[in-house]
Amino acid sequence: MNSPRDTSTLIVDLEALYRLLTHQDRHCDTHGHENPAAAQPFSLELRFTVQRESRRRYRFEPRHTGPGWWRFEDEWTGCQWRPVGREVLAEVELQITAQGANHNE
Repeated sequence: MNSPRDTSTLIVDLEALYRLLTHQDRHCDTHGHENPAAAQPFSLELRFTVQRESRRRYRFEPRHTGPGWWRFEDEWTGCQWRPVGREVLAEVELQITAQGANHNE
């Protein structure tokens, strides 16, 4: 017997989401030929402010020279984003949990 599916939490593998969106965003020329160069890849951006510190953001972008993702960290200077660092990540998952749901996994 199948138990009811918990719909309070959504977990998405960023690689699968990227493939889906890249596939849907393919463009064709006037002759119906696919033009992959016209596809617009995306990046995921998370912005936050640590108490008593400057605003920061993490950007996740697919690596084009190998598997995995880049995680870029930037700091807001008051007029522009300043790069702070970056690292290669093997896997990125996006988890969205409804308010009041169990956050432990």
